[in-house]
Amino acid sequence: MYTEDLIDKETALISIIGTAPKVDEIEMFLTRQAKAAIEKIYEEKRYATVKLPEDFIILFKNYNFEMLDTEKHKELIIKTVLAKGDWGHIEKLFTIYSFNEIKEVFLKDFYGVQELPIPTIYLWGSLFLDEKEYWKFRNMRRKLNSIEKWKQTRKIHNTTK
Repeated sequence: MYTEDLIDKETALISIIGTAPKVDEIEMFLTRQAKAAIEKIYEEKRYATVKLPEDFIILFKNYNFEMLDTEKHKELIIKTVLAKGDWGHIEKLFTIYSFNEIKEVFLKDFYGVQELPIPTIYLWGSLFLDEKEYWKFRNMRRKLNSIEKWKQTRKIHNTTK
């Protein structure tokens, strides 16, 4: 930090407080300034949109690709790439989102509405589910008759409680 900056801050403190500030008051003032600057950088970084790779266009034919936001549409992007993407798309997905973020979206779908296709659940369940849970699901599916296997998998939640 430059000496002029410190003098300006001290002058600002004198005008606010009315007297010459003590050393600990200057430190508190500088700490608040640093904290505010760090928070601003964090917020800018957090809301800075990461553009999806151009080869993802093929996966999002039904959407305006330019309008997809990696934070707002995180679940849609992750589910779509897990279900329809090739290995190159999967590798890029893991550079955009962390392993835990992808796992969280998968588990939310698995324990929730189950929009992901069954083959996708089998594949990614082997990675994101613990072994006991994974085989419980596989065995339950194996025991179903043909009609039950083709039933709707999305769960409908009753909202009129």
